[in-house]
Amino acid sequence: MCLKRLFLIPLLALTAFVPFTSYLKGDQVGAKYDLNELSNALAELSALSSKATVFIEGIRERGAGRGTGSGFVVDALNGIVVTNAHVVSDHESFLIRFDDGRETSGTVVGSDPQTDLAVIRISSNFARHQMSWGDSDRLRPGNLVMAIGSPLGL
Repeated sequence: MCLKRLFLIPLLALTAFVPFTSYLKGDQVGAKYDLNELSNALAELSALSSKATVFIEGIRERGAGRGTGSGFVVDALNGIVVTNAHVVSDHESFLIRFDDGRETSGTVVGSDPQTDLAVIRISSNFARHQMSWGDSDRLRPGNLVMAIGSPLGL
């Protein structure tokens, strides 16, 4: 191993623990963020979001096969789950599983293959948590985003 690589490894390791500075747009006030704090905040967001994330198993009554996917409760009171249209296509009934192991059935309210969005209704008040809609107009290049789901039932 060359000498340059020996010095580069500890430098990269130290970089992960050094606070970085981000300037807020407009008033140019500097705000320091610690990467460990950011990591903890993302872990907390993931833990809270997983409570409203569901695993969806579609069952084909005419023919063999099951399809799987994930969705999000967006209205816990009325039992509204948003998922992808390709998750619900060609399925007659659905098993909806929450991260705590509870299960219920669901029916498709509507589906739009062009936007790949679908809405499933589950029993009212079955869900205990819900996600809120974000505002994509407030996003800008460089913002952190998190993909949350339940691929393959994991």
